[in-house]
Amino acid sequence: MTALLAMRSRRRLWWLPPTLLALAVVAADLITGWQPRIFPAGYWALILAVGLSRFATGSDVRVHAAQLGQVLLWAVPVLLLGFQFAWNGPRPGRWDWQLLTGVLAFVVAVEMADRIPQRLALALDRLRARGVLDMTADSREQFTARSEHLARTWSVLGGITLALVILAAWMAFGHQDVYVARLPELDQLKLIGLSPPVLFECVCGWIAGEKLGGMIACALSWRPYKYDDISWRLFPGHPDGAGGFKPIGDFFFYQSVVASIPAIYLAAWLWILPLIGEDTGWERVYPWLLGVAILAEVLTFIWPMRSVHVLMQQKKALLQVQADELSSRIESLQQRLRTPGGAARRQQIKDSIADLTGEYQRIEQVPTWPVSSSVRRRFSLSNLALLLPFVSYVVGGTTLWQVLSRAIHGH
Repeated sequence: MTALLAMRSRRRLWWLPPTLLALAVVAADLITGWQPRIFPAGYWALILAVGLSRFATGSDVRVHAAQLGQVLLWAVPVLLLGFQFAWNGPRPGRWDWQLLTGVLAFVVAVEMADRIPQRLALALDRLRARGVLDMTADSREQFTARSEHLARTWSVLGGITLALVILAAWMAFGHQDVYVARLPELDQLKLIGLSPPVLFECVCGWIAGEKLGGMIACALSWRPYKYDDISWRLFPGHPDGAGGFKPIGDFFFYQSVVASIPAIYLAAWLWILPLIGEDTGWERVYPWLLGVAILAEVLTFIWPMRSVHVLMQQKKALLQVQADELSSRIESLQQRLRTPGGAARRQQIKDSIADLTGEYQRIEQVPTWPVSSSVRRRFSLSNLALLLPFVSYVVGGTTLWQVLSRAIHGH
């Protein structure tokens, strides 16, 4: 992934693909009947800004101390806020807060996802420095090459898939009349076809899908670490509370935080929409999008964490062989303690028993998860809260969820 970004940074015409995309969108909109007014023009500008931010990522161009890609990325919600002001006036009640908060969630998630390659490299370096991971230079090079290949493959797959999911959501939503009433510029055909809002969200979905694909690639690339020319060591009593494996646990937990942002957004609006009392139609689409978001979280956190857990269990099984040997030595010393002897000799045996017992207990208590039990508990509870809207929709449809939301609002 880092090599791919470096290759892009050497392209002087990095701005050309998003510019051509924006011009193609403008041409398609004009052909299908959109008038060059402030409403479609605002989305044209947003599509251009999002595309430029994507291709500027990893470039050497900077605005003061910040990378140009970051500046362009954060310019998107600012532009959208300005366009909401231009479209609906200085009345926040008429602004599209679903879109505003969605774009803000998108920007935050992309910004955090851009840090993942560096975080993975740092986690591996820390594991090597601790003596947990022992790998040769050739093994590291092979892993890097495999990771880059997986990242390229899954980024393309993720970008296409998520863009199509968003397009399908719009098509499922397109039969609703409420959104058309709020935006008279839209009609049913243009809503499902090449309308500016649809194209803008599909472009955002494409970029978010690339980031999600990269995170899934990180989860997949972890698995060869168990089988290649690489050795691992689990340390009983390590101060990090995870046998020395905490850096990789922290990394995958960071991935779970990034992957949970879309799920939190969808779950929050599933709570809010019934309270507003406005039938937007999205409340019938969001539960299924929430299911997709939770699946993405599983692929980026639970799946690789399970792999780490299995590896740590294998290493603990080897340590337990030592624990069994220690228990035999402890029993032998306890037998000697029952025989007559001097006070100094008995104290020496007691000290040996205490030392061996402490080592035995450290082995027995060595964890098999790279994160603490409190982190696992918080993760489980938070995902249970995210699953409630999806499960309630599957079981009872939107009516049940509206009743629950209004009951909670009443309290």
